[in-house]
Amino acid sequence: MIATNQNMKNEKMNIGLIFETIQQLKALNDFISDKIENESFTRDERYRIGTSNHKIRLTIDTLEEIKRIFHEKNWVDREAVNSKETAKMIFSFCESYFLLNKGGIISKKRTHHISIRRQTTMWLIRKYTNLSLQEVGDMIGCRNHGTVMHAKRTIENEITTNSNDGKLALNAEKSLLQHFNLEAQ
Repeated sequence: MIATNQNMKNEKMNIGLIFETIQQLKALNDFISDKIENESFTRDERYRIGTSNHKIRLTIDTLEEIKRIFHEKNWVDREAVNSKETAKMIFSFCESYFLLNKGGIISKKRTHHISIRRQTTMWLIRKYTNLSLQEVGDMIGCRNHGTVMHAKRTIENEITTNSNDGKLALNAEKSLLQHFNLEAQ
């Protein structure tokens, strides 16, 4: 049983790496295409760059095919893939709901105004996705798992004591659920 769980975890990591690699290669492909169009290169340089870009495109296509096969064979934990997308969606929602500028949630600021909104974001992501504590922490500006545990505990205590911060978190959750069809994990 332990070996099976470890194998499943490895498969999830591998498919996650494939998704990340595809995104990185697509970005590289776009960057190279832009450079070819906007910069002046010699004919030989254009040929070498074009050949390299073609290889990148073939690699992307190959990885997309592998991804498709993994989906067909049900080797992909769709929930894990969807959780990361859901987490990004919740993160974006919280930034706009709390009227924080880009990077406000992930900033290093420790003022109460910012930190309670950051903790609420971590609490919502943790509640509505199956991401690990460390994955949530990484998403919220390289914080460690202990910070996410503290945030979760803090928000739950605020809700229990019916404080203004607890009401803020519940209102954010209510608004989130009105906008998106989510279920607690």
